[in-house]
Amino acid sequence: MALQETLNLALQHHQAGKLAEAEAIYRQVLADQPNQPDALHLLGALLAQGGDHNAAIESIRRAIARAPARAEFYGSLGLSLMAIGKVQDAAAAYQRALALRPGLMQAHNNLGIALQMLGKPHDAFKSFSRAVELRPDGPDAHFNIGNLLRDTGRPAEAIRAYESAIRLKPDWTEAHNNLGGVYQQLGMLDQAIASYEQAVQPRPDYAEGWSNLGEVLCRSGRHDRAIAACRRAVTLKPTFPEAVNNLGTALAAAMLWEEAINAFRLALILRPRYAQANDNLASALWASGQIDMAIEAFRKATELRPNDEKAREKLTAAMKAAGRTE
Repeated sequence: MALQETLNLALQHHQAGKLAEAEAIYRQVLADQPNQPDALHLLGALLAQGGDHNAAIESIRRAIARAPARAEFYGSLGLSLMAIGKVQDAAAAYQRALALRPGLMQAHNNLGIALQMLGKPHDAFKSFSRAVELRPDGPDAHFNIGNLLRDTGRPAEAIRAYESAIRLKPDWTEAHNNLGGVYQQLGMLDQAIASYEQAVQPRPDYAEGWSNLGEVLCRSGRHDRAIAACRRAVTLKPTFPEAVNNLGTALAAAMLWEEAINAFRLALILRPRYAQANDNLASALWASGQIDMAIEAFRKATELRPNDEKAREKLTAAMKAAGRTE
């Protein structure tokens, strides 16, 4: 079988998810031709897909050494460099890919992600916008623009970007979830609830969405539904401290003090320096009349937030209530 036919067969296995079969063929090619660039690149992509990014980087770099003008090689290299936290190197790889082929939409999008992580929001926005120009019907760049606008304090524009992503990909859980977060930030609770409900509809196992839904339901006074949503989140992901804390908040809002206190304590076991859960525990203990334990929780709050005057004021008030005027 000719080389190209062999690689095509391997690629068919690769795209069908038959990774072991594809890897065997790539390695067979490389046994005969150790520096064959396409086989090295495709093997690297397969290794990255399996999570072995260091081996992927080594294989792709060997491919680049043999074929330095192949833009797609640099794009694949950037993905694995990002996966191991080498963001600056990944950005350089994407920039090299675009120097060779300026019309690579995915490279512009991925470069934008890297630039945002490097604290360069203006440059990131330009990269995402270029990706949208190249492919207006691609939802990823719209979603990433939404994240960037959200993080740089432009919520109204972020909403429009998320809505564009959702129009192109209606069942995108993360886009609905992030849109809900912006609505929640703006105090638009009914819209936030609707977005979080849309987030969990296609993915009922999405614990983050249930937790966020529970939080905003609690804020809107719908305590029974909030408790149910938070319990769903905790059942799906028992070690998720934010969900456990949100469950405690919903239980406290319903004045189910004992259950709320247990939830806050569990959140603190999961994350011992979780300041919000500790504050909530202190308030629940105070509200349930357990003043001495509340004082200890308020004391811990001042340790977790030494510059927080409100935490010190709450500790002082609790100590006065307990008769500890000293």
